[in-house]
Amino acid sequence: MKINIFNTIITLFISLLLSYGLYNLCSSNMKNIICVGSFLFFITTLTPSIGLNFYYARTNTNIKTLSLVFFILGLISNILFSFFLFSTSFYVMLNGIILLVFLLAANSIFKAEQ
Repeated sequence: MKINIFNTIITLFISLLLSYGLYNLCSSNMKNIICVGSFLFFITTLTPSIGLNFYYARTNTNIKTLSLVFFILGLISNILFSFFLFSTSFYVMLNGIILLVFLLAANSIFKAEQ
């Protein structure tokens, strides 16, 4: 696995800007939670897809595809949470489960070494 520093920094700023945009879209009192939660979700899913390169071509393609799919899922989820009123515990549980499923799937792809 190789870390591309420049792409990782770009990923950081993309995540920050998207989180700030969701902060401004949110009309409920969950602004701060959505901002921090979406930033953690975006940085976790965008870094493998943009900032990392893997030695095996299959692993590289599979992890990048998985990361982008979960990034889009997280983006849709956080946009919905910004527009509609939900409880904080539901937000944390749902995004936490989605993020943990992503990490489990990415780890299993990485361990396969194909």
